Amino acid sequence: MKVAICDDEKLFRDELEKLLYRFSFEYNIDIFIHMYSSGEELIWALNHSSKNYDLIFLDILMEGQNGIETAKEIRKMDMKVLIAFLTSTVEFALDGYEVKALSYMVKPITYEKLQKIALEVYETQYDANNVFTFSINHALYSIPFIDINYFEVDKRVIYVNAIKNKHIEDKGFYKKIDDLAKELEQHHFIKSHRSYLVNLKNIMSISAKEIVFVNNQTAPISRSLYKDVKNRFLEYTSSLL
Repeated sequence: MKVAICDDEKLFRDELEKLLYRFSFEYNIDIFIHMYSSGEELIWALNHSSKNYDLIFLDILMEGQNGIETAKEIRKMDMKVLIAFLTSTVEFALDGYEVKALSYMVKPITYEKLQKIALEVYETQYDANNVFTFSINHALYSIPFIDINYFEVDKRVIYVNAIKNKHIEDKGFYKKIDDLAKELEQHHFIKSHRSYLVNLKNIMSISAKEIVFVNNQTAPISRSLYKDVKNRFLEYTSSLL
C-alpha cells in the first residue's frame, strides 16, 4: 500500500509514520511511505514524477497552500486516490465534500483511528470483494466499485458509467436494476431514479433535479426518491467524520 503524509510538523509526520509501520507489522501488509512538509512539495512530486498513492494524509492548516487547496489540485490529477484530512477541528468538514475526503482525523491521532482508516483503504483498493464483476457473451469484466459513478438501465440492459474504465461503458448486461440495487446496497449504491443506481461514495452534491459526482458527471434524481437519497448521503458523509 502506497501512502503519502503531508504535514508541516515534522514531529507529527514521524509519529504518524510509526503508527503506519505498526499497522504494517500487525497485519503483514507492505506499506511504502513518502513524507512531504508542504502542499506545494506534494503537488510538485505528483506533477514531476511517476509517484501515485493509495492514500494521502493531508494536514488542513499548513503554511502556504493549505490542505483543502492542495486536495483540489490533487483531484485535478487523480480522482481515485483516497484522502484523509488531518486537523485539530472538524470545522472544515463541509469543504472536504468537494474533494471527496475519505475521513477527517482529529489530532492527536490514535492507533485505533489510524487502524480503521488503513484497513478501509486496503480493503477498498486491494480486496476482491470491492470489485464489480459481470459477464457479456462469456467474457468477464471487472471494475472496482470506487471507479463506478452509476449504473443505468436502458431497455432492460444495464450499463456501467465508470470514471476511468471508459472501454466498458458500451458493454451492457441483463439484470433487473432492483435486484442489482439489493446486491450492491452494502457497497453504498442506491437508486436515484427508476433507471439509475448511484454510488454514494462518489457524490459531490445533490439537488432536487440532479446528482453531481466528483468528476462533474451528473445523474438524474426523481422527486419520489430525492428525500431517501439525500438522507442516505448525509448518513454516509456523517460516518466519515
